[in-house]
Amino acid sequence: IDSYRNVDGVLVGWPGYSWLFYYGYNLGIFLPSLTALMITLQFKQLSIFWASIRHEWPVLVIGFGMLLIAELLPRFGLAYLPDRAWLFIVLMLSLLIPYAINLLIGKYSWASKMIALIMFGSIAMGSYVTYAKQGWMTNAESAAIPFIQTQTDKSAIFFGQGGSRPAIRYFAERTLVTPPEEIFLSHDKDVVKKYLDDQITNRQLAFEQIRARRLALADSLAQLSLDVKGLRNKSDTIAFKEKADQLIEQMANGQYDESTSVESNIVDNLPIYILYDRTKFNSLYGQRVWWRSSNFYGADTDKFTYSYPLIYNERGVMIWKVR
Repeated sequence: IDSYRNVDGVLVGWPGYSWLFYYGYNLGIFLPSLTALMITLQFKQLSIFWASIRHEWPVLVIGFGMLLIAELLPRFGLAYLPDRAWLFIVLMLSLLIPYAINLLIGKYSWASKMIALIMFGSIAMGSYVTYAKQGWMTNAESAAIPFIQTQTDKSAIFFGQGGSRPAIRYFAERTLVTPPEEIFLSHDKDVVKKYLDDQITNRQLAFEQIRARRLALADSLAQLSLDVKGLRNKSDTIAFKEKADQLIEQMANGQYDESTSVESNIVDNLPIYILYDRTKFNSLYGQRVWWRSSNFYGADTDKFTYSYPLIYNERGVMIWKVR
């Protein structure tokens, strides 16, 4: 599980020792410890346990199917949310736990205390791993939200990391644009200015293309008005309907509309800021390739300070005002 790509081609494995936390989070330590306890006490316990759960074959079938999704298929290049499949595996296994507990407690008087100790350790382990996985909303970023709410206009656009979406869009109620990676990784101090200039040029080209399509639409509509006067038979009517349907579909797809995307608003002289949170790499997510990539790990922030005023710099979160 240390290195695999999902269906979108993104490298989302858990490298190095972090795979221990992956299984600790998804499987916990209760089930493995319970199994190990049964094997240690007496191998015969497993055969008795199996005999008692054979009638639960639907649970076993579903659990096995999910295990294929979680563990086997990713190793053959087909990874469709294997970590989500672990949830169903654990749910299926949890239905079988009472059989194992009943077997152990019925045979060993001290088993109840051992099981309680294992449960406590599993809860503690799960709580720690859950805390260590945080990253989408860091404490440092949370502390910056009041500043954003009070010191920036509601129409402001933020160039930021992919992991800043909850903080910027939901909590601060501002617009977040995740720009090309060279905005953060490049050492060119004029990279932001060049990017904004490109946006202006691209929007102008898009408007020109829309104008050309609208002129072509006007010609097509004029031709349709002439064609409708010349309808003489069924075949003419069918051909006319096909042309009309094609134009209606093009208009429904927005081929003649001006862009209303977030990126198109960049050129509308709205306030623009840059936000970068260094603490996003302090959690377990910080070891994963896809997280580093989407959050611009190793960004050159000095070029922003050289070109724009640094208006916020607290606990690893920095905000620059572009305009």
